[in-house]
Amino acid sequence: LASVVCAMLQGARGYVTISQWVHSQDDELWHALGFTRRPPRQGAFRKLLMALSPTFFERVLADWAK
Repeated sequence: LASVVCAMLQGARGYVTISQWVHSQDDELWHALGFTRRPPRQGAFRKLLMALSPTFFERVLADWAK
């Protein structure tokens, strides 16, 4: 989820662009985001985001930002 948030803060607005943003980063950032190998592809981001309630995700992010 951290990689999704970072990508969205950089302007990514979809599964493809989130995946592209993550894969365009250096290995150091991948490791900082918790990936021990290559990050997942767009299908994994799609499945993850489809499994989440958008309202819940937004509320959790807003609470974290406060």
